[in-house]
Amino acid sequence: MTSAAPILEISGLKKHFPVGTWRIGSKRETVKAVDGISFNIYEGETLGIVGESGCGKSTLARLLLRLIPVTDGRVFFKGTDLLAMNRLELKRIRKQMQIIFQDPFSSLDPRKRIGKIIDEPLRIHGVRGSHNRTKIVQKLMERVGINYEWADRYPHEFSGGQRQRIAIARALVLNPSLIICDEPVSALDVSIQAQVLNLFKNLQRELGLTYVFISHDLSVIRHICKRIAVMYLGKIIEISDADDLFASPAHPYTQALLSAIPVSHPKHVKKRTILTGDVPNPRHPPKGCRFHTRCPIAEPSCSASEPPMKNINSNHQAACHLI
Repeated sequence: MTSAAPILEISGLKKHFPVGTWRIGSKRETVKAVDGISFNIYEGETLGIVGESGCGKSTLARLLLRLIPVTDGRVFFKGTDLLAMNRLELKRIRKQMQIIFQDPFSSLDPRKRIGKIIDEPLRIHGVRGSHNRTKIVQKLMERVGINYEWADRYPHEFSGGQRQRIAIARALVLNPSLIICDEPVSALDVSIQAQVLNLFKNLQRELGLTYVFISHDLSVIRHICKRIAVMYLGKIIEISDADDLFASPAHPYTQALLSAIPVSHPKHVKKRTILTGDVPNPRHPPKGCRFHTRCPIAEPSCSASEPPMKNINSNHQAACHLI
């Protein structure tokens, strides 16, 4: 396990969304988007979170920043309980925690010039002096590869990759220590993805940033992440150092995900693990191991009880009865 101090500590985190129409005398159904997640994020690392669409990755990202209310659990940022903070305390600490969204076009106000967009967090958090703010904005735009002469342009005048660089500059303007990246390159062309990923790595090296990097693209995750957590139906089922996970995946679901990565050579034949059936309804997740209805090696014990996290080694854990 890394010797760095945990910057974020998550314990038993849950988010259940009520669905359907409530009737007197009946219990309202819920979607268990995040259902009892516990892990730590260490200072200076990049933790990747992967899984199929609908597994709860983006919901988890918003819970970590308290952008949506938590059903249950604890979240500590640098030892401080985020869920116990009032509105003013939360505003103060949010300078240290920022998020970059998947779609840079919808996350930028189309009515504002990009210089004002990047400057806005400084004004909200009381950084005084327009000249001082202008210098900060100029420096950041140049750092992320956007010409400051374009500060008076609107978001629609930029390409997708440029808009994401603008979003990165806005996230960095308050000098945060933690950035949640919610699929920040999935809307970009492959060549632009590489440029933006390299920008993330350079900024981390220069500024000592900590990233939580959410993606469904395992190639992207492998390129940028030091540790990886695999999610399925609101649960983390495996967490490991990136090299160990790709070399020796322990959970059958992780093995299936990695087998789906395309090979680069046309004559290279790769053995695929094909999962049968659909992802279960999150309103009624399967009892026991949530993956047992699609697992190619499932046994009766898998449906009887939920598997605990087991240590494969000091840097690798997985939740499977058959490990």
